Amino acid sequence: ISWADNADSQQGTALLEKGATVTAPNVLAAARTHSVLKKPRYSKNIDAKALPNITRPSSLERSYYQQVHPDKFWAELRNWDFLSDLNRAMKSKGSVKKDQDLRKGIKRTLDESNDAKKTKASLPDTFESVTQYKALWAPLLIEEAKAQIMSEVVAAQSSPNTAWIQNAHVTKGSEVKAELSTSARTSSDEGESAPMEPTVIVRLKRGAGIGCQIFPNDLLLFSPTVSAVERALRGIAFDTGNDSSLTKGRFGFIGRALNHRSSSVDGLLVRVSQKLWAQFSSLKELFVIKVGSNITAVREFNALMRVDKLPLNKYLLDGKMATKQDGQQQKGKILDELPMGFQKFLKSKANSSQLDAISAAAREYGEGGFTLIKGPPGTGKSTTLVSTLNALHLRQYQEYYTTIERVTTEEDALEDYELLASLNKAAKVKPRILVCAPSNAAIDNVIVKIMNDRFVDGKGSKYSPSIVRVGAGSTNPQVSGVGLKDVVNRIIEEGSDVNKLEEIISNGRRELGRLQKEIQKLRARIRAIVDASPYPISSDWEIRVDEENFEKTGRVFFVNHRHK
Repeated sequence: ISWADNADSQQGTALLEKGATVTAPNVLAAARTHSVLKKPRYSKNIDAKALPNITRPSSLERSYYQQVHPDKFWAELRNWDFLSDLNRAMKSKGSVKKDQDLRKGIKRTLDESNDAKKTKASLPDTFESVTQYKALWAPLLIEEAKAQIMSEVVAAQSSPNTAWIQNAHVTKGSEVKAELSTSARTSSDEGESAPMEPTVIVRLKRGAGIGCQIFPNDLLLFSPTVSAVERALRGIAFDTGNDSSLTKGRFGFIGRALNHRSSSVDGLLVRVSQKLWAQFSSLKELFVIKVGSNITAVREFNALMRVDKLPLNKYLLDGKMATKQDGQQQKGKILDELPMGFQKFLKSKANSSQLDAISAAAREYGEGGFTLIKGPPGTGKSTTLVSTLNALHLRQYQEYYTTIERVTTEEDALEDYELLASLNKAAKVKPRILVCAPSNAAIDNVIVKIMNDRFVDGKGSKYSPSIVRVGAGSTNPQVSGVGLKDVVNRIIEEGSDVNKLEEIISNGRRELGRLQKEIQKLRARIRAIVDASPYPISSDWEIRVDEENFEKTGRVFFVNHRHK
């Protein structure tokens, strides 16, 4: 198909001359660059009536999304006007009592700094393609990464140990000399994708450090003066009445560290935007300070770039999996099956979207599959996660109690060994939920939220579930008591009680004696069967143990299934 364009459009003329097959992206590019395309002209060997009725590029544009460049994450951070957002966040911060309020304030700040360039539309439940999935989720992921970094920076200012300003002066960071590196390896040499925009690698030259270690992928803030950072921390960087040189333009840029430095930043390589570097490269010295490193967001973005290679990507796009019962019929029923006290609590705390997410997560629980809960920053994903864990915990306990009740009602009809086996089997359904997260901080946040808010039982009362944190790397003192090492140490300390140890040993000996008797009984029965038939018997025959009189007679008998 050749598209007829205006006569003065060089690209349209070239397409007509070549008679090339034009794809949707080419058509849109021509439309945006030159003019509005008028009408399609089909080749002679193509039946125009059998083709879709597409007359204007706008009809294609609704289902066309640009490919997300692998470097988009870092490109957005390199061009982030961090000081401007920090100034807004500190100005609106005031006296922050809760981190949740802080995150909401930061999110509003980031939304305002978007200059209303993008329409905040609700994400669809289903997606047309992997390209659309990436195109819609990448901006939200980057926005959340910025919110997380800003939240940590602002929260750090509330603690004397981590605040950037000490005794009315900025004590973190340092003034350094920076120069363009001509010998540093390019991104392709490092095995990375090529940047989506022109960048340069800057080498820092100074013997002193900036107050902390620098690791690859850490974000550094460069500013021409330390006063710009100080005023932003006080929320007065852009107030009229201050230095006029700090009321216009941009007062810094973000760079991404490429190597590691501990005590000194001398030789540190940083990738920055070529355009922004050109504005500050003439300065002899720049003030640099570490902003942070959101490694979790980096992993999420890399995973997003590889979503087309996932075998489950079709389920991510259409949001449906084969279940035993139709999802619409089951919607909300799972919550109705939970205890009334928990239902009332949940409905008073969660909105309709969160209730749907919790119901979806619990709907096919125990039957395989997975549930992906997605949402932009500030939509309550953490709260939804804890409520989902609470719902699953109650469901598991209900199964556990039901099994125990059934076993105990049959207690009179069961032998001791049968009762013990039934109780051991019932213990397998006792609540055990494994919660995983991509970083130590993320799993610590989940634990702290559960410890602070606690779970709600069937009567609506609060209770604290037993938690064991597995893995090293936790720096939050609130979760130290539930670490695996601490839990084991407490068990060992409890075992140092001589009376408890004697009781445990006594119970163990009784259980061991019971098991030995059971083994002796089974051996006697096996020996009787072997003695009764030293050779294999026909499949029509069966040897049975006379359980009623075996202890006295040791008798077994033969049963012929063919002749009954």
